[in-house]
Amino acid sequence: MEVERWYLPILCHGRAQMRLEQLSRFVQQNQLYDLVPVAFIERKPRGQFYLFVAINSEQKSQIPDRLRGFVQQLGRPLPGAVEREDIEKMVSGPINPHDYARHITYKIEQEDVADDNPFDLFAAQPAQHELTSREKTQLSIQYDKLLFWLSSVGRGTWQLFKKTCKTLGLDDSGVEARRILRRLRLLGHIEVSQDGSNWSVCPTCLVAIKHSPLQEYVLAGQRNIQLLEMAERPGSVQLSFVEQPGGLAPKAIHLHMSSENALERLQEGIGSRYQLIDVGMAARKLTEALPSLEGWLECLPSVGKFVIALYNVEMFVDGNFIPGTFQGESGLYRLLLRDANDRVYQTLFYHRGSNKWVQGDWYGLRFLALRQADEACRAVYHSAIQRFALPVSQRWPEIYERALVLSSGQLPEERNNWLFFDNISRDLALQLTAKLAVAYEEIQ
Repeated sequence: MEVERWYLPILCHGRAQMRLEQLSRFVQQNQLYDLVPVAFIERKPRGQFYLFVAINSEQKSQIPDRLRGFVQQLGRPLPGAVEREDIEKMVSGPINPHDYARHITYKIEQEDVADDNPFDLFAAQPAQHELTSREKTQLSIQYDKLLFWLSSVGRGTWQLFKKTCKTLGLDDSGVEARRILRRLRLLGHIEVSQDGSNWSVCPTCLVAIKHSPLQEYVLAGQRNIQLLEMAERPGSVQLSFVEQPGGLAPKAIHLHMSSENALERLQEGIGSRYQLIDVGMAARKLTEALPSLEGWLECLPSVGKFVIALYNVEMFVDGNFIPGTFQGESGLYRLLLRDANDRVYQTLFYHRGSNKWVQGDWYGLRFLALRQADEACRAVYHSAIQRFALPVSQRWPEIYERALVLSSGQLPEERNNWLFFDNISRDLALQLTAKLAVAYEEIQ
C-alpha cells in the first residue's frame, strides 16, 4: 500500500510549549521522524488549542499503534483525517523535524492581523444618533483631514488605517473604521488588497458627472491643499465643496468648467506639479464592464477548505445568524473554531455548485444569500428627478454600488429604510438592475 500524509487534530489543554516539548521528546526518543515529519499548532494558543500532527501511514485516518497511547497523553484526538489545505487558515507556521532534534522553541503569536476582517460589517453596528448641522460639519472636517493624511502617506496596512481613524476621533469604538474604509472605496478615493490587509490611495482623477450645459467633474483619489489652490488659478474652473450625507466622508469637490477648453487649460496649469487624470464618465464605464451576479461570484477569492467538524456553524437566515449544521447548501455562514480562546469567526459564502468557500464585502455576500434564498430584490427609479432607490436591507455588492456613487460623487442618503442615489441615468439603472437580476420599478 502507498504511504500517504494526513493530519491528526488533537484538542489539547495547558501550555502550548509544554505539549510541543512532549511531542519533540517522543519523536526524538523513538526515532519517528519519518512517521511524524511535521506538526502545526493553532494560532494564539491559550488554555485550549488544536495541535495538528502530520502522520505518514498506509492506512489514512487510523492512528498507528506506535502513536495511539502517546496522542492520548497530548489531548483528545478527533476522529478522521484532515488535509494541509483544510487547516492553513487556522494554524501558524510548521514545526519541522529539525526543530524536533533540538527540542521545539515555539513563539506564540501576539497579534494575528488576519483575524480582524475589515470587510465584515455584520457585528460592527455602532450606536446611531442624529447629529446637529454643526456636528456634521465638524465631522466632515475630520474626514477631510483623514483623506489629506492618506494622500500624504500613500499606502499602508489596515491596522494603520484603524489607528489613524481613532486618532482623528472618527472611530472611538474600534469598529467604525470598517465602514469608513467602505465609504472611501465607494467614492473612488482608495483601493484595498483582496484580503483587506493593505490599502493605497488612488491617483488624482477627474470623474465626469455632467456634460451639459457645461462639463462638471468631481475629484476622486489623492488630494492636498496645494492641488486645490492650483485648480482655481486659471479662472476658468469654479470649485464647490459639498458635504456628504451625515458628514460621514470627505467633502465632494465639484469642478465646474466655464468653457469648453477649461479642462485642457486646467491640466496644462497643474500638469507640471500634479498628475490629473480625466477618467470621463466613470460610472458608465464601470457599469458596462461589470459582470452579472454569477460572474461576480466566480471572481470572488476562494479561502480553501474547512474541516467543518472543528467549527461551530451559524447560518444566515432572515437577516440573522442562527446556530445550525452545515449540510452543503449554498448560503452565508459564520464559522467559529470550536473551543477557541478568541471569539473570532469567519463570515463566508459557500457555493455548492463549485464547492468553494469565498470571501468578499459583507453587503455583497449578504446580497448573494438573498438571491440564493429567492428573495425578491427590488429597486425604484424616479425618472423625473433621476433618483434611484434601494432597500437598505438589500444593499448591493460594493463594486455595483460604486457605479451609483460615482454618478454624482455623493454617498447615498438613507431615509425610511431606503438608500437614495442622485444623478442616475435611466440607462445606468436598467443595466445595473439587469446584471443583478433585481426587479426594476419606474415612476415619473
